[in-house]
Amino acid sequence: AVAPYPGAETGAGGRLRDTHATGRGSFVGMGTAGYCVGNLNMPEHPPEPWEVTQSDSLYPKSLASPLQILKDASDGASDYGNKFGEPLCVGYTRTYGWRNPETGERREWIKPIMFSGGLGQIDHGMLEKDVPEVGMLV
Repeated sequence: AVAPYPGAETGAGGRLRDTHATGRGSFVGMGTAGYCVGNLNMPEHPPEPWEVTQSDSLYPKSLASPLQILKDASDGASDYGNKFGEPLCVGYTRTYGWRNPETGERREWIKPIMFSGGLGQIDHGMLEKDVPEVGMLV
């Protein structure tokens, strides 16, 4: 199943964890996010000529719609970063779906892609972890 909001939170949170686990710690700067989904099929707009409507295609019932994924994943990535103090400043969105009229072959992001990245900094003196010694506090 695809759960866009918690899935995007996990992507942002895991990346923030990895940033802080580098060496003896680093500073978070800003986040980036990217989304690749199928045709949006927005209900308030007539279908675009290239869109395959939901009724014409086979979207697994366990997946959120491409439109819902964009809304919820964006909220999830932004929410996690905001709670952590990291602004989401840069990103991209791609929607694509096409059916060859001659063969019926379908090309589309059925399983969505959510990209999470970030920029930060680490002081050179903090690059290496210390060797653990008896008596150290964790």
